Amino acid sequence: MRLALAVLLLLSECTPAPGPPDAGAPDAETLVDRRFYAMSDVQVVFDEDGGVQGVDLDGVDSAAEDGTCAAVQDDASRLDPSELGVDDSAAHILSQAVIPTGSTCASTADYACSTRVWREDIASGARIWVIEIAETGGVIEVALHRARTTGAPMLRAGRLAPGQAFALDELARTADAWIDGALLHARFSEPTDVELLLGSDVAGVVRVHRLEIAATLRDGAPVEGTIGGALVVDDLVAMVDPASADAIRQAIESLADLDPDPEDRTRCRQLSFGLGFETVAASNTAD
Repeated sequence: MRLALAVLLLLSECTPAPGPPDAGAPDAETLVDRRFYAMSDVQVVFDEDGGVQGVDLDGVDSAAEDGTCAAVQDDASRLDPSELGVDDSAAHILSQAVIPTGSTCASTADYACSTRVWREDIASGARIWVIEIAETGGVIEVALHRARTTGAPMLRAGRLAPGQAFALDELARTADAWIDGALLHARFSEPTDVELLLGSDVAGVVRVHRLEIAATLRDGAPVEGTIGGALVVDDLVAMVDPASADAIRQAIESLADLDPDPEDRTRCRQLSFGLGFETVAASNTAD
């Protein structure tokens, strides 16, 4: 079985974009503050104790008791050790997957290698994502962007250097965002198309549902955090070799944990994922 599902989600960097639906871009007279933070590091995590990266997408912190497939990992996230119910079933798939011949990683169960591949893509400028945080009239907006680069970015100690300007393509924007003490939360109601790595070599664009970001803040800037969402099983199966589709569907559905099928509540139609990240200050070339 050739399941190349080491789910390394690649999200992009921030750019100023239209505000809430039909609201237009923030007016210069009402815009209080807008900042950009590039993801300088991304981590794929699954430890022996079941610890993962991600957010609680369904509000449950233990297995469902109604006989459905909508169960969650009863784990703590790196962001907040007291948080339970973190959803990242995609991390479990890594241990079952077989990556393509010629991959730079020996197996998809090698999480350190998967994280290294991600870091190499950031260092080359192939995949850099940015978070935008804007405050307008007391309302906080958060946007996700992908940077367009013409060459390798500047590095410091092998990581993305702070203070760089990028041309940005917006992926998603939401006003469903708030700050609670030192934590930033953002929920995106609209499905978002992002690039997903299958294994370490095969990339494709897949639609993400229930996208959420949770990040710690230091002096008002996100320092580290987690990003998570849901992937539709049918979308993932459509991205693989048709000859292996049935076997791959069976493997994915055995771990799918969101959106039970109304006709068969033991079968979930979505799979949760999560990633950890760190950021550095950045800017938008359009400003």
